[in-house]
Amino acid sequence: MMGDRFTDALLTPTETSSYLEIPPSTLTSWLKGTAANAPLVHQVAPTRNCQPSVPFIAVAEAHVLRSLRSLGLRMDDIPRPRPARILGPGSELTNEQAELHERA
Repeated sequence: MMGDRFTDALLTPTETSSYLEIPPSTLTSWLKGTAANAPLVHQVAPTRNCQPSVPFIAVAEAHVLRSLRSLGLRMDDIPRPRPARILGPGSELTNEQAELHERA
C-alpha cells in the first residue's frame, strides 16, 4: 500500500533541507510562513518530536521554490500560491488537493 503524498510525512525539515540543499532557515521560513505571511510549503503535524513532518508534496513544493530562487527570482517575483496548510490527523484536504488526489 502506498502512502498519501499530501498527508503522510516522509522527512523531517532538517532532512528535507539537506536533501534539497536549502539552508534550514530558508525551509523553516517557507514551512512556517515567515517568508510570505503564510506557509508556502505544506507540513503535517508530526506524531512525536523530531519525527517526520514533511510530506512528498512539500518536498516537491520546496524543490520548485528553490529552483525559482536559483534562477534569480526574488520571492516578490514568484506568483503567490494558495497558502499551504499544516495538516493534522483527521484534517481534510482543500478542494484543490482533493481534485489533484482524485486525478492521481
